[in-house]
Amino acid sequence: MIFHHPHSHKPRNLFFLSLGVLITYFLYRSPIFPDLISYLIHFGYLGGFLGGFLFSSTFTASIGLLLLLALAPHLNLFGLVSAATLGAVLTDIIVFFMVRKKIGQHISPGLRKLIHSRYFSWTLPLIGAFIFISPLPNELGVSLFSIAHAPPEEFALVSLLSHTLIIFLVISAASLIT
Repeated sequence: MIFHHPHSHKPRNLFFLSLGVLITYFLYRSPIFPDLISYLIHFGYLGGFLGGFLFSSTFTASIGLLLLLALAPHLNLFGLVSAATLGAVLTDIIVFFMVRKKIGQHISPGLRKLIHSRYFSWTLPLIGAFIFISPLPNELGVSLFSIAHAPPEEFALVSLLSHTLIIFLVISAASLIT
């Protein structure tokens, strides 16, 4: 009971992640999916932007990925990756500022001093960057950057580089498989 946190969000997050995957499955299997993709193709890279925007959140990542993979055969790879990356970075920036504001209200002065010490201040952004390129939820990496009070420009650059790499690799790998 020592480690029990009364406000744990794990069950809720797992529920929403599972719900997102389930919705993605039914969307993919539904008869409206081809029409949705045709509709998005007409919007070109704006559809890729939407896919990237959704791809960056744990709860909508599967839907975003599905959209990006469906658009990939119809759009230039580098244009799609660029549009999707911009959408993903926008999602991250929105979450960054929301988390930064909320976390700033809940950090104790002692923890704040430790986080900003010269031995510790660089580790949170570094760990956050590794989380961005891992399968772990982006929100965790965003939170680490927010806690560390990383400059928004630094955060945006790391988000841009990591999303460019991941989206490029995912779309490229999927096109090789199909």
